[in-house]
Amino acid sequence: MNTFIQETYLLFIRGLKQSMRPYVAMLPEFIMPIFFFVVNSAAFQKAVEIPGFTGSSYLAFYAPVALLMAIFLTAGNTGLEVVTDIASGYMDRLFITPAHRGAIMLGKLLSTGFRAMVQTAIMMVFLVLTGAPFHGGVLGVL
Repeated sequence: MNTFIQETYLLFIRGLKQSMRPYVAMLPEFIMPIFFFVVNSAAFQKAVEIPGFTGSSYLAFYAPVALLMAIFLTAGNTGLEVVTDIASGYMDRLFITPAHRGAIMLGKLLSTGFRAMVQTAIMMVFLVLTGAPFHGGVLGVL
């Protein structure tokens, strides 16, 4: 196998393990979007009665906000992981290895993307279970 692909894969696995080790640190990524979705959708449900509001449900209006919040929280935590890697000296040690610089970045980006996809899938299941309508069907959701 190509060394670039091997390095990327190994750094991808390391990124996933790094993000999943502190289980308690992952809770805000899951709980905050759900909490704000429940609170805001309940608080602003009467907004659909405002003249000119075209939607029939505030859930449909707020569901994309909950999805984006989940993704942004994942990205923010990844930024903190990178800062920790730099502060702990891990990034310096990684840069003196013969690993490709692109593999270092791509491995971290892929692990972040994978985490964001898993979190988005969990949020989508939650949103569907709460009755948030998705008018575009499966293609619209993707």
